[in-house]
Amino acid sequence: MNLVEFKNVTKSFGEGGQQRKILNNVNLAIQAGEFIILKGEMGAGKTTLIDLILGLQMPESGTIKVFGYSPEQPESRLKLGLMLQKTRAPESLKIEETINLVRSFYLKSYSVQELLTRSKLEHKRYSWASSDKLSGGEERSLYFALAIAGNPELLILDEPTTGLDPQARARVLQQIRDFSIEGKTILLVSHIESDADAISDLATRTLTLINGQIQEVRTKNFEQIQQSFLEATGNHSHPGNPVVKAGYLLSMLLGQTKVELLKLIRQPIFLLSMLVLYGVIAFLPKNDPNAISYMTGLATLNLFIVAIQTLSIQIANERKQGWLKLLMITPLPAWIYLASKVIIAFIISTVGISLMFSLGIFKIGISQAFLDWVILFFSLIVGIVPFAIFGFFIGYIMEANIISLTSAFIIGLAIFSSGTISLPGMPEWLQNLIPFSPFYHYAQILIWAEHLQASEFYNTYLSIHLEWFVWTTCIASFLAIWAYQRNRAIS
Repeated sequence: MNLVEFKNVTKSFGEGGQQRKILNNVNLAIQAGEFIILKGEMGAGKTTLIDLILGLQMPESGTIKVFGYSPEQPESRLKLGLMLQKTRAPESLKIEETINLVRSFYLKSYSVQELLTRSKLEHKRYSWASSDKLSGGEERSLYFALAIAGNPELLILDEPTTGLDPQARARVLQQIRDFSIEGKTILLVSHIESDADAISDLATRTLTLINGQIQEVRTKNFEQIQQSFLEATGNHSHPGNPVVKAGYLLSMLLGQTKVELLKLIRQPIFLLSMLVLYGVIAFLPKNDPNAISYMTGLATLNLFIVAIQTLSIQIANERKQGWLKLLMITPLPAWIYLASKVIIAFIISTVGISLMFSLGIFKIGISQAFLDWVILFFSLIVGIVPFAIFGFFIGYIMEANIISLTSAFIIGLAIFSSGTISLPGMPEWLQNLIPFSPFYHYAQILIWAEHLQASEFYNTYLSIHLEWFVWTTCIASFLAIWAYQRNRAIS
């Protein structure tokens, strides 16, 4: 059975104002049980070919099938593993936690203990996954464990031994050999001739990319695989779409959210700084009639900082480290990754606003009915959701070092277009544009929540503001998912 099929695939990239064909009408079939070594000069198209298999790029022409599915379909990744040349796990996770997270994305995975044993990392299970105390060999062993976590039928290894000393290289090659002996299919990308020589007895073919074409050298192992393939023809077919149960998706969401929560808890300085921001309300004058408006404005500002700046910087860092690319080639749906981030932002905001409300009641004497507090709380929290999703979009298209400036501009725009501050000399046409701002409708919902008992005007138009909230959420979600899947951002 062919696990990977390329039919007349062409892919080009712009170079010097012209289009250069990286792959030119390429045909390729990778059969079950093969061990393929992929070679080529720098820029020959090795990474492009891998990205096409993973669905991270799209061909200009031709078709690609992985396990019978289009590479963009999550089903194509259920039996596929990838070891990236460059990636870095989140700094706040331990080795065991990192392995357990990735294995939770697959329907049939190895146990954590088995993965630790295979990678010879049992003694490092409680070490930080991104610790400088890990040797080069231990670090590569970790990413090999992540690559095989889902018990894949097809394993892609991108320069797995680059930068390793001879002892560490031998360790990684032995792990590859052990996995191949189980009958797994392996596509190894390497420019190190000694690596190819060390595992040449396993190879079925060596593929070399030259000028957009594949030159193939077969071994006697290929003949055996070919014979097995011919005997199996007609007896095997690609399976239908796997049934993805709600419990499986829920398990992935809980696993990803748990990890995000761990990362949050292990950043005490960040948590303390957020509590300080929410605690600023304690300095407001006691029994000030406008205290609730000040408090609402301050809470909104803090929510924007969490939703737009903090969230987006974290995502940008994960993208830069290559961790997000690793997640993308797992069956983890984009919406689950997004939802886990939003849930954590919700938790931070809930704790902060609860602190602010407590200080407002007991420190500065704000008096409201319990129902009014509840409505204001939910108006603040739920209303920030589309902006938190938009923060994901920013994090995926911008670098971390410019996000702070961008978020400051957006927050300034939010204040200006909320309609709560009148600027002298503002042209009438500009004032007329303010009602088209999503920040304006969020502000109006909050004003309604502040003055629930005397708000006939706001009650009349509340449905319009809520409709804007729904549309803003939909648009932000579309942009966020588009950014998650955007080829240029992950390369």
